[in-house]
Amino acid sequence: MTDRLDEFSNLECCPDCGALSKIGALRCQECGLFHYNLQELPERDPPPVENIEIEKPDLDPSLYSLNPLAQLPETSDDDMPDPTINWFDSSTDFSIEEKSEKSPEVDS
Repeated sequence: MTDRLDEFSNLECCPDCGALSKIGALRCQECGLFHYNLQELPERDPPPVENIEIEKPDLDPSLYSLNPLAQLPETSDDDMPDPTINWFDSSTDFSIEEKSEKSPEVDS
């Protein structure tokens, strides 16, 4: 018969929150506390630098120049309709009319 506590033989307890994790884990999975001083860890080689080339579309610089004779490119976009809505029955008078009794006129 095997001992049921053997399941915990390769686990360690986090000193901060008490969660169990594998021995040698760099960081606690529950609270995020680092178990090791990061300066004491061995140095690793940085990953190799890869040159990534991004293809840029060819742009005609004459479109952006200050030449007044430069022609703008034609677009085939349809004209957009006017997004404003005319509210014919609306009122912008937001004043509140107070119902007050007529004040007696003061004779001077």
